[in-house]
Amino acid sequence: MSLRISREHFIAFVIILGSVFLSAFFVTSATSKDDIVFPVPELGGCMSELTCKLYCADSTHINECLDFAEQHNLMSSEELRHARRFADIGAVGPGGCSSRDECDAYCDDISNIDECLSFAEANGIIPPEELAEGRKVQAALRSGAALPGGCRNKNECEAYCDDPAHPERIEECISFAEAAGFIPPEELAEARKVLKAIRAGHTPPPCRGDRECDRYCSLPGNMESCMEFAIAAEMVPPRERAEMQKMLGLIRQGINPPNCRGDRECDIYCSEPENVDECMTFAVAAGFVSEEDAEMMRRTGGRGPGGCKGRECETFCDNPANNEVCFEFAMEHGLIPEEDLKRIEEGRTQMLEAVESAPPVIVECFKSRLGQNIIEELRSGARMPSEEMGDHVRMCFEENMSEMMGPRGAGGEGFGPGEPSGPTPEQILQAVPPEMRGCVSEMIGPELLALGPDGIREAVGKCVNQGGAGFGPVRVPLPENSPDLDAFRQEDGLSPFIREKREVEAEFEDGGFEINIQEEIRRRTEEETQRRIQEEIQRRTEEETQRRIEEEIRQRTEDGGGASLLTIIKRILFVKAK
Repeated sequence: MSLRISREHFIAFVIILGSVFLSAFFVTSATSKDDIVFPVPELGGCMSELTCKLYCADSTHINECLDFAEQHNLMSSEELRHARRFADIGAVGPGGCSSRDECDAYCDDISNIDECLSFAEANGIIPPEELAEGRKVQAALRSGAALPGGCRNKNECEAYCDDPAHPERIEECISFAEAAGFIPPEELAEARKVLKAIRAGHTPPPCRGDRECDRYCSLPGNMESCMEFAIAAEMVPPRERAEMQKMLGLIRQGINPPNCRGDRECDIYCSEPENVDECMTFAVAAGFVSEEDAEMMRRTGGRGPGGCKGRECETFCDNPANNEVCFEFAMEHGLIPEEDLKRIEEGRTQMLEAVESAPPVIVECFKSRLGQNIIEELRSGARMPSEEMGDHVRMCFEENMSEMMGPRGAGGEGFGPGEPSGPTPEQILQAVPPEMRGCVSEMIGPELLALGPDGIREAVGKCVNQGGAGFGPVRVPLPENSPDLDAFRQEDGLSPFIREKREVEAEFEDGGFEINIQEEIRRRTEEETQRRIQEEIQRRTEEETQRRIEEEIRQRTEDGGGASLLTIIKRILFVKAK
């Protein structure tokens, strides 16, 4: 936020050759004068700094003085290079100057710009970019342009152009810079906006360059004046201007922004407990956060679960392994609204009922995964339902489904009766999803009930296939390469092979006819095909039942606040600045 035309724009026509004269650097650049012991034999036995300076001011001594400066690190390599170059050309500069003061005085006069630029270019005394700037000034003067206020040297020109009390001078300086061509179009437009603001009576901040003005305007006592001038000079985009005007209003009320700059720095600053109140007071006043959210931040002291700060808390609580820690933190600091607490408690009760009413094998599996005291902890409220718990319940059902459903029959084939074992029919029925339970109960008669688990399994299969009790009809796909059953069935439901067999048996009731080997192979092939189809139907039915049980458990878990709890905590804990 500087009004000053870049210093390099004017310094180009004030050629400074001081760096080539050792006398100045002997006094100002020696970083370790204590290492120099007087008298100095290398410098004619000079007895003090003053006598040594006088010795080196004589250009005839330049080489031994440069050697001494290099030996004692009194000059940089670049300065030494320029100085030795000056020594090589006889240690005589423009206008015959032979010392720093003489050359400064000669080239500080703008009337000598042609000679000084030619000398600098011929001897490589100044960098190419400074030489180019000097040539622009030289060309502007030759075309008839006059230096602002008739200034003749660097100090005069800077003093004339840096006075904000005289906006007409600034306009004159801008016009010269434009004529000389060393101010870019975008900077020229900004300079004219600044000039307009000054004419309107706004005083610019007393700083030069972006870095210096950033430091100046970041100080609390300077913010108001800097913002006022930036708004008047249209130095910020419209959207940022509106935010700046809001902040300016707060500052005028005595509400200052936190002592930090940028998102990263302010995240760190405002996460420190001693700064939380300051940050929240300003954030509420600026409309960045609500009073309720600010109060929650004050309660937590700016730190979240596990000691996280700022946006890192979101990453921390996004990790399912940290759900319980985040929930406990929210409970401890009273961050969960009453209605959400009520819903979470209902979820805890439902989870507890679901686990306690599950078959013993599921309960034991649940305990082995989450600890033998998990049910007691749920009952006491020491632990709350979570997405992780729901996952473990589902895995327990997956691992123990075959044991819950009982044996598949003798030899493991078909739906035939076998020796019942495992859970009772009532326990298996309890594991059936509620929406199917009514259909299964109605379908179970004395015969099916007598079959135990196998009978209930058969009833479940029928309910699934009939679409009972809210379950849509299930079309079970057959295994790849399985024969099409429709090709085997006719109107009476019998396959051609069975029909042919029965017709032959009826014709030869005396049993005199023997079925040939081909007919026997055909019969056995059909039986094997039917057995495989029946097994596949049974497997698909069990999978569908298991899927629906899992869906019921998942629904209960989610209703109990697992995923929604995480959303609640994230919404409450992590207040982001708008």
